[in-house]
Amino acid sequence: MTKTIFQLLLLFAFFNSIAQNSKFELGPEIGLNISDFRYIEARYVQGYSIERISFGLVGKFNFSRNWAIKSKLKYEGKGILNENEWDTGSVIQKLNYLVMPIMAEWRLGKGNLQGFFNFGAYGATLISAKREYYLNSIGGEKDTTDNKDEFKPYDLGVAGGVGIIYQLKNNLKITLDLGGQLGLSPVDSGYGSNTGWRANQHLTGNIGLLFEL
Repeated sequence: MTKTIFQLLLLFAFFNSIAQNSKFELGPEIGLNISDFRYIEARYVQGYSIERISFGLVGKFNFSRNWAIKSKLKYEGKGILNENEWDTGSVIQKLNYLVMPIMAEWRLGKGNLQGFFNFGAYGATLISAKREYYLNSIGGEKDTTDNKDEFKPYDLGVAGGVGIIYQLKNNLKITLDLGGQLGLSPVDSGYGSNTGWRANQHLTGNIGLLFEL
């Protein structure tokens, strides 16, 4: 009986500690993606990375001093550059997604400045896709084609990153992070197992604000 009461007291103390340290945080974030495709036994012309923008909202639930659950809802541009795809010019394939990663965040350090590491998974919905064909040089005259039907309407993969959090005020923080996503699902709608497949991948740098709610 005494042992059971002691275990219940420990359990109560644990959840009471979580409740006291629990805080919701929400804020905007903007970033720059360096994006290309990952090729898995695919017979494609391998290309070069391109720079795309991302922006949206970040939400966190801090359930202890060092741990949190982080989620984002962001517009993210992805894609790739293929030079001389048709022996005459260059093609930039742009894919625009609404992305939601869900990650665990581990923080270290005390005071106004903390470091963090986060890891988890993401799911994304394809908003639009465009192929930009440049006859001569990138930035010159181009022909744009909507080719959303050539790609799957979703993208799934893993996500992670490292960064720092600086406390500006009692209820306001600024965040800087370097992260990335590694796609685990094919991007092409008509891929075949005998031809291999392509998946999205990118590195990203982000800056954001977090407001304590």
